[in-house]
Parts: sequence; C-alpha cells; structure tokens
Amino acid sequence: MKKKSRIFYLAIGLFVVLAASIGGIAYSFSFDKGKSKEENPLLEGYNGYISENDMKSLEIHEEDSYIYSLYLNDGENKLGIVEYSKDSKKTSEVNSHENLSFAFLDGKYNNYIGIQFNKSPDSVGYFEVVLDDDKQERFDVNTPKDKEYTDSYMAKVDYDFKEIKAVKVYDNDGNELYSKQIKDVN
Repeated sequence: MKKKSRIFYLAIGLFVVLAASIGGIAYSFSFDKGKSKEENPLLEGYNGYISENDMKSLEIHEEDSYIYSLYLNDGENKLGIVEYSKDSKKTSEVNSHENLSFAFLDGKYNNYIGIQFNKSPDSVGYFEVVLDDDKQERFDVNTPKDKEYTDSYMAKVDYDFKEIKAVKVYDNDGNELYSKQIKDVN
C-alpha cells in the first residue's frame, strides 16, 4: 500500500507542477497579447495630434524617432503631409485639384512628396516627377499584379520643392493620363 500512495502523491505533485507551469506560460502570453499598439508613446502622440487637428490619415510610416504621413483634412478638400516627433511637428497642406493633388514637405528629418489621384485612380500605373535638370523620378503606384488600386502615394525624396517642374501621371502601358506644371498644382 505504501508504494501505491507514494506513486499517487508523486503523480499529484507532478500534476500540480505541470499545471502551474502551463498556467504561468499561458498567463505570460495573454499578458503580452493584451498590450496594444497604442502603448507606443510616439504613436499615441501622433494619433492625438491627428485627432486634434481634424486630419484623416491616408498613409502612416513610422521610423524610430518620428512618424510621417499623408492625410486629408476633415472636409477632404485639402491634402497634406505631416512629420511628427515628440519635439517637432511639421505640416504642409494644399487644396485638392480636379486631376491630382500634390503636396511637398521639407521636414526636419527628410523631404517628402504626397500625391492623390482624383481622376481615374484605378487607371494610374505610375507617375513621374520632372525636375529642373529634366531628370525624372518614377514612382510605381498600381501594377497589373495588384488586386486593388490605391488613389494616393507618399515617398521620401532627396530633392527640394524648388527643383520640381511638373508631375506626370501614366497608366501601366505608358500612356500619359494627365500632367500638371508645378505652378498649377500648388
């Protein structure tokens, strides 16, 4: 009988240790999953700033110490870019136009361009920014492989706003859909 009771108590002891270990592991996983992305102080600050200024984010890009994004104002008649950090907030906003809205921001960390395709966004394949020296920078937007299309685009750039002459929008076959001289887009 003694042997059976030792085995019984040993089995109960192992069961308790095993149950406590599984419970501890499960608790740690559920605790980690309970944390939301909102616990990121930079993102929380950005979300507060966007909300206070009646902005609707179209694209958000988070870096280590700052966030940059493309947004529409609450009335959706202005396109803008914001560069947000704990100690700095820079924005640029332009009125929406018939074919496209084009924004540029000379930020603290980088320069950015943002564009919204207001006419035939489903036909847009790429756009080009034409610079003063007649160089062109191409940005692919919607490829034939994409199952959906986007009506906006944002990128970091290494040139200044004053260097931009025009923006040209093309379909995937290289046919020009429309273009604007930069003086028309502001």
